Amino acid sequence: PIIPGSSLKGAARNAAWRILKECEGGIYVEGATKFEIDEKVVNEIFDSPGGGEGRVVFVGGYPVGPLPPNGALFETDVLTPHYQPYYQNPKNPPPADFYAPNPVEFLCVPRGVKYEFILADRRNFNKVVACKELDLAEALLKITLTDFAVGAMTDEFYGYFE
Repeated sequence: PIIPGSSLKGAARNAAWRILKECEGGIYVEGATKFEIDEKVVNEIFDSPGGGEGRVVFVGGYPVGPLPPNGALFETDVLTPHYQPYYQNPKNPPPADFYAPNPVEFLCVPRGVKYEFILADRRNFNKVVACKELDLAEALLKITLTDFAVGAMTDEFYGYFE
């Protein structure tokens, strides 16, 4: 259940561009969270338009506990598509209750498992130093994880973090 750094970086970059596009002046406000960003900072964090490396390294995310009471890091969930024949061939009759449900089991991480996410300053990888871009990337990653989600099935509310 590791979330690769490249996935986190892509999701955070997507959130940054959405904020720039949809929020007036690049100012994102959600509850007590206020976040301001501009195109120059986005390029500095993620990569330059010429294809250079960004200032911030997204190392990845991994579970650190606590595990649920049963001690399992995974649980099974079920999706039940009801209208599969219609979506496989639109010439079939339209979706209706006479189609048989098709339960599909899949693994997921249970609610409440804590994750740790690591970001690093590419220019000072082995040192702990203050870095404006790193602070902005951390704030942007938090917004991404709580408001935009990462991974598959975000329409079904998977991939959101608290």
